[in-house]
Amino acid sequence: MVEEVEELGPEEKAAEEAMLRLRLLEEGLDVVEFTKRYGLKTIYQLLSRLRMLAHEGLLLFDGSKYRLEPSLVLTSNSILARVLQG
Repeated sequence: MVEEVEELGPEEKAAEEAMLRLRLLEEGLDVVEFTKRYGLKTIYQLLSRLRMLAHEGLLLFDGSKYRLEPSLVLTSNSILARVLQG
């Protein structure tokens, strides 16, 4: 039996990690550390999506970290889908 494995590119890996970190309400997504890990060129579009979500009030941004708005956790799938859209 041959098992297919999907290889994710750097942008997809970054988006997946962002989605997972946003679910960590206390920790969130540290922009500085995230940029160091992936490089600004790789995550530029993703950061743009995060800024838009924060502007819409769907994410919180304290100047260094993005977090899910706690009141939206139970309905966060649509928000996280927008994080993943590349």
